[in-house]
Amino acid sequence: MSRANMRKDDSLKSKLTKEAESRVTQSDLNSVPIKEADIKKELIDEATQ
Repeated sequence: MSRANMRKDDSLKSKLTKEAESRVTQSDLNSVPIKEADIKKELIDEATQ
């Protein structure tokens, strides 16, 4: 494989990796705060009983 092709391959890989990471973090951000809020609410409910 020539160097130019290797560079293309690397940039494509990093592009795909970044895309995948942004998808994961986006879906995580959408689901995690709800869970954290629920847990905090439960802890507060337990503490105030």
